[in-house]
Amino acid sequence: MSKIAIEYSKVQAIIESITNAQLKALVAAQYASAARISEILELKKSNITDRGEYLELQIPNRKNSKDTIKNAILLKTKEPWLFEPITFWISITPNDKIFKWGNRRARELILRATGYSSHYFRHSRATHLAQEFNFDAFDIKNALGHARLETSAIYVHKKTQDRAFKMLNR
Repeated sequence: MSKIAIEYSKVQAIIESITNAQLKALVAAQYASAARISEILELKKSNITDRGEYLELQIPNRKNSKDTIKNAILLKTKEPWLFEPITFWISITPNDKIFKWGNRRARELILRATGYSSHYFRHSRATHLAQEFNFDAFDIKNALGHARLETSAIYVHKKTQDRAFKMLNR
């Protein structure tokens, strides 16, 4: 049974409400990339390319040994509320390693600041990629770094369920 995703607009409000710049960048990067928190914590400045209108993040994929890197693109004009906290934080942190926390501490800080687990943001992003951006199961598989298409298909299935529910309740 899959979790219900946080509404897209609520994710935006949550991220915008975080006052700690590093934590805000961490949540924004994790949600935007749909990466596991352990993968985002390994992110380095050298893994991020600012292409002007978008950021390209190369994120280590720790669960799928076939694909060791996942690429995420953050569009400046489409989701500035994700783009700006990350670019701000990387501009002021002196280290190549962007985030200083370990897994446990990062998870605690995210839960305390947002009321949601870090994995909930990953799940929500996958759902939003299907619902808001029309990603299919293959696109979601690549974005999340899943080894099997079946693992990613639940997000597309949720989209189909939501459409059917809307049609029935017109």
